[in-house]
Amino acid sequence: MAIQDTTNIDLTVHRSITGVGYLDHAKLSRLKVHSTFAATSNGVPLGIIEQQIWARETENLGIGKKRLISHLMLF
Repeated sequence: MAIQDTTNIDLTVHRSITGVGYLDHAKLSRLKVHSTFAATSNGVPLGIIEQQIWARETENLGIGKKRLISHLMLF
């Protein structure tokens, strides 16, 4: 079984960090992380099989963009 999750890493309070994107507002500095976890049918975790980390670009603020995510399944 492959379980997916997307989360945000909020770096707004760390003023010295530059080069990260925004999430909902240009003044909020964040990264997005999408992970795929493998587990047995009994729910026993096997580990992370795929992970992507990205930052949204400020010039695209307010523009909905479709992202093409390629998943690599390793067994």
